Amino acid sequence: MSRNTTILGQLNSVYNSYPLKSSKLNSYNSSKKKQREMVSLRKLVVSFVLVLSVVLIAHLTQGKEIRLKDLKRLSHPIKKACYSHDGIGVNPKHPTFGATGQSFPRLTPAAYTDGVRVPPRQKYSARELSNVFCKQEKCDTSNKYGVNAMFYAFAQFIDHDIDSMGTGRNSETFPIPVPPGDRFKTPTIPFTRGTFSSEKVIFIGDPVNQVNVITGYIDCSQIYGSDPTKAKALRTLQGGLLKVNNVFGEEFLPNSFVHTNGKFFSGGGNNSIIAGDDRVTEALPISIMQTIFLREHNRLARLIRKRFGICKKSTKKKRVDEYIYQTARAINCAQIQSITYREYLSKLLGKHKINPYKLKFDPDVNVTPANEFATAAYRFGHSLVSCELHRIDENGKEMETIQFKDAFNGFRRLTNNKGELEMLVRGLCTHFSQNLDEKIADGLRDFLFGPNVRLDLAASNIQRGRDAGLPSFNDMRKSLGLKPLSASQMTSDPELREKLVKYFGEELNDLDPWLGILIEPKYGNSQLGRLGTKIVKEQFERFVKGDPCFYTHRRKAWMKQVRKAVDRVTLADIIAANTKISRNDKALSRSAFDFKP
Repeated sequence: MSRNTTILGQLNSVYNSYPLKSSKLNSYNSSKKKQREMVSLRKLVVSFVLVLSVVLIAHLTQGKEIRLKDLKRLSHPIKKACYSHDGIGVNPKHPTFGATGQSFPRLTPAAYTDGVRVPPRQKYSARELSNVFCKQEKCDTSNKYGVNAMFYAFAQFIDHDIDSMGTGRNSETFPIPVPPGDRFKTPTIPFTRGTFSSEKVIFIGDPVNQVNVITGYIDCSQIYGSDPTKAKALRTLQGGLLKVNNVFGEEFLPNSFVHTNGKFFSGGGNNSIIAGDDRVTEALPISIMQTIFLREHNRLARLIRKRFGICKKSTKKKRVDEYIYQTARAINCAQIQSITYREYLSKLLGKHKINPYKLKFDPDVNVTPANEFATAAYRFGHSLVSCELHRIDENGKEMETIQFKDAFNGFRRLTNNKGELEMLVRGLCTHFSQNLDEKIADGLRDFLFGPNVRLDLAASNIQRGRDAGLPSFNDMRKSLGLKPLSASQMTSDPELREKLVKYFGEELNDLDPWLGILIEPKYGNSQLGRLGTKIVKEQFERFVKGDPCFYTHRRKAWMKQVRKAVDRVTLADIIAANTKISRNDKALSRSAFDFKP
């Protein structure tokens, strides 16, 4: 039954529950005049009910995206960006906090064998642990917390805004041994160690730290870039717009190109697309999210241009372009920040969610993600990924699905097939994500980046924790003020408990933290356990506390004028405003993260 039918039924029920005839009117039953009056009154009431129904339906199905009327509250556009593209100087007291090239701070002591850089010795290969604990026999169990596939797509979108571990500069390899009889016929899986920070003087004995090659702020760097050169290259420099590839009369991410300074920009090869973050082509869901928010920036830029008019003087066009670009960027970023805390984290953390309005700016808080967050806890999303991507047409018909192993670098599907983006968005919104547990879909575990590539994301996550010198799961718990857990306390599943005891003993000595965070019992109604919830929640609190540009902190008049509008916008509204999916489509009928079977 549709929402419209439900509303009409409820209103008619209310109407019919009240008899039109009162005791006083009953005494005049024989009067034809009174009867005619009653008929007229009844018609009037029915007309009123119908009009009210239409108004209510229009209100409930109308998108709440930012419109021109919301921008009329603005007295002027932004003239200076709050966020620098590389993060330098955002925090005036500590200019390098959150900037590109900064090392991931540690919450717990490093566990390097030599105390400096040699990974801790482990009895079992990361690939063997992946085979034993992470192999997923079936991919048909819906998420117990009722979230859909769009949830993990947005989780990855946010991840690409806040952390990216650099590799290659040190040229150190750390291959993953492949056990005998494995479906991978090679002796090892290639793995490159993370780039070390030059901040530490190694000969003194300090442990090395890995480097975050993008900004650590929730500043939408995945859209706009983490360095000034790339940020400028992504712009048209006209009307505040970002570059696009126009196909089917719609805007898509631009193709790779050579900038005027001779630098080549690409998201993954010559025949590729580009966005602020180079990982834009990793899989179709992230390409979709990037496309939607690219369109949202340009939609906002056009509205801002209408609001403040067009400058015809060539000497001022560059200045006007900058003002429009920075205003659209600021509003777009504020929307993403608001959605992250109001919608996304509420679904992830449950009652442990964060209200950013209750957090004050503290210049001594470093927003750069902690190593434990970037390397272990925030990699939970890989467990949620489905085995396939569903495609739903405008009539609600299920089209041919895409196996996730075929979704890597599949961005050309969006521009080769008209309506493909909408079909995939409907599929993400109407099909479930997997449970948040230790099981990983084969598309990520055996076919990462395509059917002809032999990589294992689960094994890589375990190996990355060892590369970063993270302590064991229980040592990490103890360092963060939590009690260690035994195998019996970790799970009531006898088969899983038996595996834990076999590989790590009852006391779980040397259990890798990423694996432990996925297995540990849930904390209240959070999708994560106690350790995972603590690390993720405290990091997202630091993203607010250490960011003077976070939308809830900005006190200037222009942000106060649009903050109310920003806080009413949902991800579903932004999708509807930038695709051909209407707000009353089943896919967007509730929160964009709600599973709608």
